[in-house]
Amino acid sequence: MKFVFLVPLLVAGCAMSGSWLDNVGKPPRPPVAISQERAIEVEGEAAQLRGQADALRAKLAAETDRRQRFRYYDELRDIGNALVPLERELRDAGI
Repeated sequence: MKFVFLVPLLVAGCAMSGSWLDNVGKPPRPPVAISQERAIEVEGEAAQLRGQADALRAKLAAETDRRQRFRYYDELRDIGNALVPLERELRDAGI
C-alpha cells in the first residue's frame, strides 16, 4: 500500500529534474569539420602524449622511492589532462 503512494512522487521527481529522456527524439549533433592536416597534427600530438605516458608508466613500475612515484603520478595526471582535449577534438570530428 505504501508503494502506491510513492510512485507518483518518484515520477514527479523524474519529470522535474530532467533525464536522458530529454534527448530522445533530438537529431544527433553533426561532427565538427576539421581539416585533414589538423586531424593528422592532433593525432600526432595524442600519440606522442600516449608514448610519454607509457614511458612514464615503465619508470613508475621500477621506482622504489615513494616520493618519486608521487611525482610520476602527478606527471601522468598532467599528461592525461593534456590528452583529453585532443581526444575530444578527434571524437567530435568523427575520427
